[in-house]
Amino acid sequence: MSRYLCTILLVIAVSNVLYAGSLRVIGIGQRSMASMITDTANQRIIMYGGQDYGFSGDCYDEIWVFDPEIEEWQLLTISPPTPPSRRNPALAYNPNTAQMYMFGGRTAYTFFNDIWVLDLTPGSEHWTQLTPSGTPPSTRTEITGIYDPISNRLVFLGGDQSPGGNRTNETWQLDLNTSAWSILNPSGAVPLARSAYAAVYDPNGHRIVIFSGCSSPILTDVWSLDLTYGTENWQQLYPTGPTPQGRGQSFYAFDETQNAMIAGFGYDYTGYIELLSDVWALNLTTLTWQQVVPTGTVSPRRGSCGSYSPQNGLVYIFGGDAGFALSTTYALYTDPVGIEELPIKPVAECQRLEVSPNPVQLPCQIEAFLQNPGEICINIIDNSGRLVRSIIDYKATAGNCILKWDGLDQNKRHVPAGTYFIQLNLDGKPLTEKVVLIE
Repeated sequence: MSRYLCTILLVIAVSNVLYAGSLRVIGIGQRSMASMITDTANQRIIMYGGQDYGFSGDCYDEIWVFDPEIEEWQLLTISPPTPPSRRNPALAYNPNTAQMYMFGGRTAYTFFNDIWVLDLTPGSEHWTQLTPSGTPPSTRTEITGIYDPISNRLVFLGGDQSPGGNRTNETWQLDLNTSAWSILNPSGAVPLARSAYAAVYDPNGHRIVIFSGCSSPILTDVWSLDLTYGTENWQQLYPTGPTPQGRGQSFYAFDETQNAMIAGFGYDYTGYIELLSDVWALNLTTLTWQQVVPTGTVSPRRGSCGSYSPQNGLVYIFGGDAGFALSTTYALYTDPVGIEELPIKPVAECQRLEVSPNPVQLPCQIEAFLQNPGEICINIIDNSGRLVRSIIDYKATAGNCILKWDGLDQNKRHVPAGTYFIQLNLDGKPLTEKVVLIE
């Protein structure tokens, strides 16, 4: 039996100096439908994209790095070219080359089928768009990408091909030896078409295991895809133990210590959308489901993302939405003794900082939401890290705070066009938003 303990970590990132083009330790904003992998070569977790449902609904092209050792988020700034902003892309990680592949995803109105690779060499991270030979898959989102280390290929399953819910059960591969797309036709019964499912690579069985997902109706089944090259085979699995409620847009991760798929949160649809907050573990050795039952409550949500850290044996889970986007980070603890409850302590969400419009023609409006009262200071910092102007410095109450910047520096001179950082400091803890000033 295995034990899973769940607790909430409040991640507050602190920085005193900003350096353009480098890692900056700053607060992370609310978002849902992001994707996440573990960069095992560099002992960190990478999160890409997502969407802010709570305010603008805009998609992100940001890359956030989580250091499990110090449990802090950092924003990774990368020079162009970079992929267009999106949510729900498939991410796959090659540990041999320390590269992250990104395929598909969508914005509110645009679906993608482009594929990019991110070199994760610390200090020289950069994106490259790939142009494989062969006919690529159609545009799609809410899919999973798996790196097959034995055959050196990427495998993509199912997904939603259009805003109308045109789901597919296709299986595609990108051969990294030849850089060529091809569709796979595994033997065996084929799972129903689906999107927003949970999927992990099981290295012990050299297979992909998938659970549930959005179809008509939402599914509760479990399948495995044997990745033996040339004889790929689908097989439905029938785990013992209680069957989890079907769901879409859940978080999921592979716990290599327990050889288990961890999946949770998400939503079910039985005539109305029901947000979920339960967490489950599927032991892939015994094919047994077991519910993770922490003490206290976690608010129901969908669109969270998660990944396992082999450094400390924790599954980290971020964000999601419940009608508005969230910014909490969770840690799921594992232990081989048994299931035990751990009290969940209530923790405040990170405060919000937005600048609109962006890119901006002055004057611009600065909107901040403060979860707690405190000493607040808002600074304008240029691209070199130089303080341009302090706008406000006083004891603020909790709630919304709206200010305007007229484009003047401390000496009442107009600043030139360029990149600036709006930094809100609440009791010495900064939250930063980048703005581009245009003439």
